[in-house]
Amino acid sequence: MTLKVGVDAFADLPADRLSQISGMNREQMDAFACRSHQRAHEAQQRGSLLMKYCPQPWQRVSHVHKMRASDQAASLRYWPSCHRLSLQNGGVLAIGHLLGAIGVRLAGTLARSLQVAQSLYGAAAACIGGNQGIAMLIE
Repeated sequence: MTLKVGVDAFADLPADRLSQISGMNREQMDAFACRSHQRAHEAQQRGSLLMKYCPQPWQRVSHVHKMRASDQAASLRYWPSCHRLSLQNGGVLAIGHLLGAIGVRLAGTLARSLQVAQSLYGAAAACIGGNQGIAMLIE
């Protein structure tokens, strides 16, 4: 194991441990990530996403901020009743875990989803760094 600095120092170890505890293997995490991309594509096709995707060629990447499939998939394994309600339009694996802007993206996407579904209440949660979390309810 390599010692890391920054937020990843606090995120990698718990993510690895969570995948071990939950029994998630690589194939299950890949399938979960693939479904996230499929849902995001379907949501984009039906106009449920506020944002539009614009493919960009990768020339140089100095840092990629990502959410791990083990975190999401293991959480849904322990709370299976949430699975049908979670990540209906894809999740951060597909849409992006926008460092510094995740709250705005979640609030906007949730508000739009409530409007489309003609629902009154919605909830969203996010990792805010170093395995901390935050949640919101919208009416």
